[in-house]
Amino acid sequence: MESDSEGRREAERSLQQIAADRARLAGRLKAPRWYGPLVGLLLAALLASTLVGDGWWRYLPALLGLGVALSLDAGYRKATGVVRKAPRGGRALRVEVLQVAAVIVLYCVAALFAGMHEPLLVVAVALVGLATGWGVVRLTDRALADDLRRAV
Repeated sequence: MESDSEGRREAERSLQQIAADRARLAGRLKAPRWYGPLVGLLLAALLASTLVGDGWWRYLPALLGLGVALSLDAGYRKATGVVRKAPRGGRALRVEVLQVAAVIVLYCVAALFAGMHEPLLVVAVALVGLATGWGVVRLTDRALADDLRRAV
């Protein structure tokens, strides 16, 4: 009987240690403060590029955005010490799917207004892109932390 209670206590301590490790990892996965606004600016530039004209330079923000995206990824890895891979399930996967769908929808909507040449429309689309990019980073942080805590 004595050994059963000791084994149970040891198992409880091990489970508490695992929970603490998961919480610590969830804290490390949280994106740095600068990451969300920069992702938002990247999305804003991509969306606004559809509205600025028809020249070859229209694609310049998308090309520069690719370099910025790679730099952001490297900066995230350096700041957190963690390489974020694609989520395998749970809430984080749903947030990633939502993110991709939102970007596609926003880009299509921005493309619908491409020939209007309205400066206010460019600003509005850029602000929506900024808010969406920043918001998705926050949602992803929360979802990853929740999935880690629940061991999904």
